[in-house]
Amino acid sequence: MALAFGTAATPARADLTTLCKEHYLAARFDAARRCFTRALSQLEEQPAALCEAYTFIAATELGEEDPIAARRAIDVALAIDPSYDPADPLLGSPRVRELIDQARPEGESGRPSLVASDPDVGAEGAVLFSVRAQKVRPPLTVHLRYRFAAGGAPVSGWRQALLPDSGGPDAPRVAAIPRLDQARQIEYLFSVQTPEGAVVYRVGTQSTPLSYDLGAARRGGDPNSHPIRVTPWYGSWWFWTGLGAIAAGSVVVVLLTQGDDTGAIRIQVE
Repeated sequence: MALAFGTAATPARADLTTLCKEHYLAARFDAARRCFTRALSQLEEQPAALCEAYTFIAATELGEEDPIAARRAIDVALAIDPSYDPADPLLGSPRVRELIDQARPEGESGRPSLVASDPDVGAEGAVLFSVRAQKVRPPLTVHLRYRFAAGGAPVSGWRQALLPDSGGPDAPRVAAIPRLDQARQIEYLFSVQTPEGAVVYRVGTQSTPLSYDLGAARRGGDPNSHPIRVTPWYGSWWFWTGLGAIAAGSVVVVLLTQGDDTGAIRIQVE
C-alpha cells in the first residue's frame, strides 16, 4: 500500500507522510488527520500529491464514519484537479470511489476558473470588484494584498472575500481596496484558499508580488501588456499583465491566463 506524495520528497516530507500512513493503518484517525494537515503545507507546487493527501484525509474521515467531512475533502481534491483519479489501491476502495463519483458531476471537465468583474468606485473612492468561480465546489476564500504609496506614506493591507458554495455567478462576493489616485507604485498578491487552507490559485507570491510603477505609466510609459512568469497550482502558466490606457488618473490592471483556464482581475480607479 504505497503512499506517495510527489516524486522528489525531502527526508522530512518522507518521514511525515510515512507517519501519516502508519497512523491511518493503525486506525488512529484523528492523529492521521492532523498529520495529513501538516503534510499539506509541504506539498506546494505538487497538485497530484495534494489530491492524494486530501483523498487520504477523506479515507480517514470515512474510517471515523463522517461522510460529510470525507466528501468535503474529496471536493477539495477535485477542485485542485477535476480529472483526479487515485492510483493507490487503498484510495481506490469502493467507499472512496463512490465519494469521488458523487462529487464529480457527470460530464464535468476542465479546471476551476476565476473571473473578476468590472469594478465600481464605491464610497470615499474605494475600488470594488467581485470575483466568481466556475467549476469549483467547496467555498473558497479570495485574498488580495495591496501596498502602495499615497501622499508619500506607504499604505498596505489585506482584503478578503468568501466565494459561495456553488461558485456560480448569482452571488458574487465583493472586496475593496482604497482609492489609488495618488499611488505611484502598487503591488498585488491575489490568491484563493480552500477551507482547509490550501492555496489552489495564486498570482504572485508573498516575497514576489506583482509590482507596477503607476507613476511611470501616468508619465506616458508604455501601457502595453508584457508577460510575467508565475506558477499557480496547476503548473506553469503565462499570465499577461498590463496597464490599460491611462487617462485622467485612471488605472486599469488586467491579469489573464492562457487558454480556457481563465482568471482575471480588472481594477479601475477614477
